[in-house]
Amino acid sequence: MSSPFLWHTQDIHSVAHELNTDLEHGLSNKEALSRLGTYGLNRLPHRSRIPWINILLRQQISLMIPVMLIAVIILFLNQMLSAALLIIAFMIVSVIFSSLQEINSERLLQNLREIADDSTYAKVVRNNNLTLVKISDLVPGDIIYFEAGDEIPADGRLTEVQNLTIDESIFGEAIEPFEKNTDPLDEDMSLYPIHLRTNMVFMGTMVARGNGMAIVTATGEQTQIAQMLAQSINSQKEKQWLLESNLSKNGLLFAIVGIIGFALLWVILARLGMSLSASAIVGMGFLMALYPMGLIEAVRTALAFGVKKLSDHQIIVRDIVGAESLANVTVICSNKTGIMTQNLVAVRRLFVDGGIMNVEGDGYDPSSGGFPEDADEDNPDLSLLLSIAAICNNTEVKDTSEGWNIVGDPVEGALIVAAMKGGVNKDELLLTLNKLCEFPFDPERKRMSVVCKATNGEVFIFTKGSLESVMAICPDVQLHGHVEPLNIGRYNALRAIDQSFAKSSMSNIAFAYRQLDIEPEHYNVEELERDLIFVGLIGILDSPRTDVKTSIERCVSGSIKPVIFTDDQIDTTLAFSKPLGMAREEEDIISGEDMDLKDERDDQKLIREISVFADILPEHKVRIVRAFNENKEITAMIGNQGGDADAIREANVGIAANPTNPSVTISASDLVLGDSSFATAVNAIQWMRGAYNNAKGIVRYSLSASLSMAITIIIIMLVSIFWKSPLPLSSSSLYSILAYVLWINIFAIALPAFAMSLNPTTDELMRIKPFPVGSVLNRELILKIFLRGLITAVLTFIIYAFSMVISNNQLYSVTAVVTVLLLSQLAFSFRCRRMPEENLIRSFIANKILLALVLLGILLHLLILYISPLNSLFNMEPISYLHWIPILIVSVVCFLPLDDLLSSRLYKYISGKEKSSEPEGIISKSEEWDEETPEANDEWEDEDETED
Repeated sequence: MSSPFLWHTQDIHSVAHELNTDLEHGLSNKEALSRLGTYGLNRLPHRSRIPWINILLRQQISLMIPVMLIAVIILFLNQMLSAALLIIAFMIVSVIFSSLQEINSERLLQNLREIADDSTYAKVVRNNNLTLVKISDLVPGDIIYFEAGDEIPADGRLTEVQNLTIDESIFGEAIEPFEKNTDPLDEDMSLYPIHLRTNMVFMGTMVARGNGMAIVTATGEQTQIAQMLAQSINSQKEKQWLLESNLSKNGLLFAIVGIIGFALLWVILARLGMSLSASAIVGMGFLMALYPMGLIEAVRTALAFGVKKLSDHQIIVRDIVGAESLANVTVICSNKTGIMTQNLVAVRRLFVDGGIMNVEGDGYDPSSGGFPEDADEDNPDLSLLLSIAAICNNTEVKDTSEGWNIVGDPVEGALIVAAMKGGVNKDELLLTLNKLCEFPFDPERKRMSVVCKATNGEVFIFTKGSLESVMAICPDVQLHGHVEPLNIGRYNALRAIDQSFAKSSMSNIAFAYRQLDIEPEHYNVEELERDLIFVGLIGILDSPRTDVKTSIERCVSGSIKPVIFTDDQIDTTLAFSKPLGMAREEEDIISGEDMDLKDERDDQKLIREISVFADILPEHKVRIVRAFNENKEITAMIGNQGGDADAIREANVGIAANPTNPSVTISASDLVLGDSSFATAVNAIQWMRGAYNNAKGIVRYSLSASLSMAITIIIIMLVSIFWKSPLPLSSSSLYSILAYVLWINIFAIALPAFAMSLNPTTDELMRIKPFPVGSVLNRELILKIFLRGLITAVLTFIIYAFSMVISNNQLYSVTAVVTVLLLSQLAFSFRCRRMPEENLIRSFIANKILLALVLLGILLHLLILYISPLNSLFNMEPISYLHWIPILIVSVVCFLPLDDLLSSRLYKYISGKEKSSEPEGIISKSEEWDEETPEANDEWEDEDETED
């Protein structure tokens, strides 16, 4: 609620009364839905959408628009009305087409932002149940629960705290996390600054330690963070694609070269006797031909549709630059549990009272399977073990209409299900045990503890954690109800049992307890976590996903190094990674303890030799990711734990698994995997490589077409000047050059380039190497573009000369030139979009939009040639049927991969020269490429070379 009610000065019950909510049961779903209609979605404000009229007007600042306007004025002054009207029509079509592409891309990205907002969750008490609710659906009066690693989803008044500290540094008033409590503040101090409102939590802040509950007091634009951002949100600069930014810089270079060429042509042609207006039009034609119209828009569309493909496959895109960088990834690091495994965790085996027993059943249904008969009679401490597993736990298991589900951590959910199979119910335990304090799991301690007070006044501490960490604080062990010393023999026996569980791919959790003499005055973890009694060990199994091995193989084939992170011990990790081909023996795995013994200077050698890391801490993950980055690798990090946030931020592409995971991890990420699957992350890399590959085809297609037109203009003009007869250009042909260039630009370049941006992706794309960051150009591709432009220009000039010889009609010859340039370019589009596994026929029909636009372009050109009013308007003449033979031959020759063959030979020759100049024993980068790439299939493989 946005009233000036001073929440921090009121007690909890007054706040609940004001917000009309029940502290125990929360709001009903019906009431929450009603309030959502009143207060709106709980979203921070974004940049408002750019109005379509602004995008349309923004096209006017393009370099080409002023050039075309000047050309129109010159044509009007020279009474070339038809040519002027054509250019105006082309200008309108170009502006509308470019605007539509930009509007579509901007709308798509805005939708992705809204999807990202609607796809993160908070734990909320609704209808007396702790459940997951979309953060965007929170309303004032909701009761929210949060713990270490969570981001606060809305402003709220605290109702319960357990060692709660909040990091509020985003407000710039506090550097260190502040400890929170539930006490009301003085009414005389109503204007407390945010960091001194110790009984409040605020949207966007992070839980550093402990847990708590709060009543939501403000959502969306009424929150403190929203009001702080309101002034600057619309002034923030919209993020730009890396590739788009790079191409824009290169486009500036093209513009400069074009302007210089325009000036030189204008001066030279004027000095050689051509009129100033005619020479200006020719120069403008050269400038328009050289500048790749529609290139940036088509590339932007290709990337936007690549990102849309991610969104269509349960991948939430939080940052477009991070999504784009998937095409560049060379190393993918991933947690094992829940990402490479099925995340269907189940207790399979446990040790208690000196014996081992198996547990049957899959999933989270307590009625599925169970313990052996007479398990309680043979193991009197089984109930105690299961009780500790249930009470030392913050997860809920619910029977819903869709089956049994968990709200919280899957491992903790599996423990609760096992307890229910053994007749221990968490909710019933909480009726007799009141939780006084919780010490959350700490990666350093590797333990979690809770202090509880029973209804009879007895106080206990219950602890769970790794076997080594729990045994370190346990001098005793409980066997058949009796406490015995945990001597060296029993210690070694427990370790042997732990290893036997691990060799069956199980992760193991140890449990202990102690009864305290009195209720502590101060809850200090070092004082309370000591002198515990060891109770038992539980083995949990989470089987690998069926597609994880195939996904790892795809990574290797795509020049990506897969890396596994796990907090399991080495035996468990080896049992998991060996069938995947990631490790053959223990020496292929390194533990966090071993990393601590190594200097960070050894990390470069480590990352070259090791791909599997066991029993590691969050800081080890950061070290490993940083080492890859320092080695010039492009890293992706997939995490699903609160401690993974720093490693995710360190990576070039941060990926969080599952939107219900700790919000600190979600907030640090660029992408969120809705299904938490490693295979989905690999597919995402393939899809963005496909988008980059489409962009590469667009760049090759557009630049080679522009270059071929520019070179053709130069050749014909030079010949027309120095070869006075029979090739001089008439004034009508000169004044129509700009119209010809625009016709080809729109229907033979811009439209096919747009269709190529929608090119479908295939599995074969994982065969190509990762692209350089923000680039699709390399030396060989530039060489191909130049050769393609030169070959097309020379063949086009041959057609021009041939047409003049057989017809002695210059207008006829110019028509043949325009036809050859258009047809050869349309044919070339199928080569630029071709996928590696496609045969010739498939390359023509795979992209049906491209095929339709090519046929449309050909049909329109034929209509112009053979319908009298149109050919007069365009200043063209019909081509005789016999003359189509050389035109079609040239178009077919232009379709052939002559540029690939020539560039391959030239590039190998250049590479050989470079090798010969190097000292003996040094292998150049180009030599490595030649060794790795077979000479067969040069057309595809040569294009996949990374940037030199």
